[in-house]
Amino acid sequence: MTWDRRQIVLLPPALLLLGAAGKAIPANQLAVVVSGEVPGFRANDLPAWLAVQMERAGLPWEFAPARPGPGAPHRVEWRFTAEPGSGKLKGRHFISAQVRLYRYTQYERTLFVQSEVKGGALDPAFGQFIVQTTRDLLSRSDPRR
Repeated sequence: MTWDRRQIVLLPPALLLLGAAGKAIPANQLAVVVSGEVPGFRANDLPAWLAVQMERAGLPWEFAPARPGPGAPHRVEWRFTAEPGSGKLKGRHFISAQVRLYRYTQYERTLFVQSEVKGGALDPAFGQFIVQTTRDLLSRSDPRR
């Protein structure tokens, strides 16, 4: 097959990336992928709750819950670990999170963060922990590139 120059259109990578289904994925949309457990949450509920909290960071990004795995080209992967026995002290839990950012399927950065939380969707300390971690992770990234 021969190619005519008029048939080839080059788009900057910041405009879009095609997902597995052939749909355009905006460069400012990040999938939220979660592994590990957080006290007070069922595993299936946590990605959607995190996406809402990440929106509260006030950054020019959009967040959508996603299934575990490297499927989304633009994603934030949260890996939570609850420290054993930490829930025995006044109902508070010490959790660790490893948070990774991927853009155009390429790794960009990792944060390691820890917090003491009660857990669950109504815990303001946990919500603020997610908001601040999101700001720390994304404040240096330009969603238009």
